[in-house]
Amino acid sequence: MKVKLYIYILAALSLGGLIIYANVLSHSLNRAKQTITALEKNERVLLYGLDTLRAKNGTLYAKTEALSLSESKLKKYNSELTAELKNLRIRVKDLESTSQTIIDTDIDITTPLRDTIIIPKVVSKAFDYKDPYVNIWGVVGQDSIKISYQSTDTLRIFHYYERKKFLFFRWGIKSENWIIKNNNPNNRIAAFNVIQIEK
Repeated sequence: MKVKLYIYILAALSLGGLIIYANVLSHSLNRAKQTITALEKNERVLLYGLDTLRAKNGTLYAKTEALSLSESKLKKYNSELTAELKNLRIRVKDLESTSQTIIDTDIDITTPLRDTIIIPKVVSKAFDYKDPYVNIWGVVGQDSIKISYQSTDTLRIFHYYERKKFLFFRWGIKSENWIIKNNNPNNRIAAFNVIQIEK
């Protein structure tokens, strides 16, 4: 009788151990699948980057997917962004998302001159100006001027939650905020709107 009881207890413990082991394996397998999916998505975003799509009215739009990074990977691989967050006093754990848009402007213009001043023996004069954000090149001829203008700017948007705090304790959400920053000192942000759709 005791032998059968011990066998039943041993069988029950073995079955319980197998169920726990199968559960741990299943959980590990799901985590591995999620990691592989995230890595495949990040690889796709990094390789293919920006897609262009055309709307019904013919306007072109840029489309991309988001990279997925953990807090530790963001701190490890993006020190520039981490330093910028520190400068803004935003904790990485409060950051919901960040996006960066690089805008390039290329304009080539040839326009006639309104008033002509004839300088003897001078066919045309060239000029150029360059800084980290703007490159202007031009030629002034006798009856027209040709200008090439190129500029670049980087917009970065931070979406984060500000937590309620008392002494060293933080809890709940005080507010949801967005910060936008541009790098080109020649440009200014004229407007910045965020619309959230309530579901």
